[in-house]
Amino acid sequence: MLKPLARYRDVDIALDPFPCNGGTISCEALWMVTMASDAFIGRQGVNYLTKLDLQDLIATTPEGYVEAAMRFAQDPDRIAH
Repeated sequence: MLKPLARYRDVDIALDPFPCNGGTISCEALWMVTMASDAFIGRQGVNYLTKLDLQDLIATTPEGYVEAAMRFAQDPDRIAH
């Protein structure tokens, strides 16, 4: 059985859940698309990605969330980085 963090080797993109963003799991992934919300629990992903200068992965609407995920998924060089 793989250790939990070893599973990230098989993941290209992590989608941060909403309206309650992930906490520890989001920190483990760090390459994720997130959607901002008004609740504290819904701003953790925004905080992490802002600190990493990855604001283009932050969405403010469900449509923006899908668009950011698709844009990221279509950039294999960035994923490989």
